[in-house]
Amino acid sequence: MYSGKTALYKEAVAPANMLATWKYDKSDLLGQLAESASYTAGQAGPAYLTTIDSRNVLYNPTKVTRWIPSAEGVELKNGYYTNYGYKPDAKTPEFVSYSDGGGLGADNVSFAYTPLGLPDRMYNAAGATYVNNADYNQLGDQTLLDLGSKHDMLISNIYEDGTGRLLRSIGGKEQVFSDHVYIYDPSGNVLKDHNLVDGGDA
Repeated sequence: MYSGKTALYKEAVAPANMLATWKYDKSDLLGQLAESASYTAGQAGPAYLTTIDSRNVLYNPTKVTRWIPSAEGVELKNGYYTNYGYKPDAKTPEFVSYSDGGGLGADNVSFAYTPLGLPDRMYNAAGATYVNNADYNQLGDQTLLDLGSKHDMLISNIYEDGTGRLLRSIGGKEQVFSDHVYIYDPSGNVLKDHNLVDGGDA
């Protein structure tokens, strides 16, 4: 959606200080973002470009291309597309497909949902499963995430009744890799993230 911002500069407004640009208003998509770019050495330097090539009837992107400049080397220099498919409501993601590049193959990832419309599975066309299952409480907070990795990683979340604050998040199944306990102030700001596995605080 149009925000009015068309450029961002490091200091004074000058081509050498340009950090990013935004362009809007394709002829059939007035008010929608059409293109953005970021710069590491001003406007004359390498440009990392993202183009929104198409949208559906609700203006959700259906194809986005990211252009990597030659400054990153011949292996990465290219345009990498992402296609988005939606359920009949035109807003619930049904699949995302990625082009190959940078040593990675193309992929097509599909999503499945609970009867209440919450995502609970993610898998690709080749049969690989990224998320086996996800469970939620009555408020829609995720209580369990079963990742489809070779280690079968399980993430369990515990919430505080009434406030819905995340109190504890445990990662692991047969072996626990992380066990985070969160401490809050009365306003709900996180004061401490304590990992019981290694004793680290954040």
